[in-house]
Amino acid sequence: MKYTVKAIDREFTPAEAAQISGASNDVQRDWRRRGILPERKDSKRSSFSLTDVIRMTVLRSLSQSGIGLETADIAASLSVLPVISSLMLWKGAAAFEGDELSAAARLRILDGHVRGASDEDQFVVLPLGAADSAGVRVKDLRDAEGVMGRAGAFQALVVDHLSLAQHIIRTAPMPLVRFIVEVTENGES
Repeated sequence: MKYTVKAIDREFTPAEAAQISGASNDVQRDWRRRGILPERKDSKRSSFSLTDVIRMTVLRSLSQSGIGLETADIAASLSVLPVISSLMLWKGAAAFEGDELSAAARLRILDGHVRGASDEDQFVVLPLGAADSAGVRVKDLRDAEGVMGRAGAFQALVVDHLSLAQHIIRTAPMPLVRFIVEVTENGES
C-alpha cells in the first residue's frame, strides 16, 4: 500500500502557551521583541508552534532559576527535537485522519516525523563556567561525566526531556499533531 501523509502541527494561542510554559503574555511579547522567539508576520493573531512552546517552557524554567537567557536558549534549542520525538510516543499526542493505516504504518509515520534526534537522548547537558563549552544530548547522565571532563567544568545545567514531555502532555491540548492520510495505491509495498 502506498499513501501520502500531511502533518499538521498544532498552533497554540498565547494563553495556551502561557499555561503550558509559564511564560506570561508580557514575557512572550518581550522575548519576541528581543528576537528570542520568532515574530509571526503571516497572521494578525499571535500563535506559537510546538517548537516555540517547548523552547518557552525551558527558557522560563531556567531563567527563573537564574540562568541567563543566552545559556537557557542553548539548552532550549537542544531540547526541542528529543522532546517532540518523546511526545510522539504518547497516546493521544498524534491523531490520524483520513484513510485507514495499519498500526505498523502509523508507527513508521510517528518514527519518521522527527528527524535529527532520538527519544533515547533523554538529557541535555550544558557545562557551566567552562570556556567554549557546548551543550550535548546524552542518553544517560553517566555520559555527562565525559562531557564535563572534556569541558573542564564541575557544574552543568541538565534538562530532562522525558520529564519535559510529560509536563507538556499534562498541560497541552491534544492532539499535538494531526496526520492526514490518503491511500494512493493499494497493494503490497
